[in-house]
Amino acid sequence: MFLGFFAWYRGLSLGGVARIGQVQLLQPFLTILASAIFLGEHLTFGTLSFAAGVIICVALGKRTQINATP
Repeated sequence: MFLGFFAWYRGLSLGGVARIGQVQLLQPFLTILASAIFLGEHLTFGTLSFAAGVIICVALGKRTQINATP
C-alpha cells in the first residue's frame, strides 16, 4: 500500500487533482469486482446497478470537466 501511494500521487501530479481525483470514487466498486473474481463473492443486481450509476456519474463529470477546460 505504501508503494501504491507513490504511483497515485504521481498520477495526480501528471493529470491534475481535480481530474484524476474522481477516479478514486470508483475504488469501492473495483474492490467489489475484485472480491467477486478472486473470492467468489456473489454480486446482486442492486450492487451492479449502483456501481453502473456511479461509473456513469464519474464519466459525465470527467467529460464535463474536460469540455470546460479552455
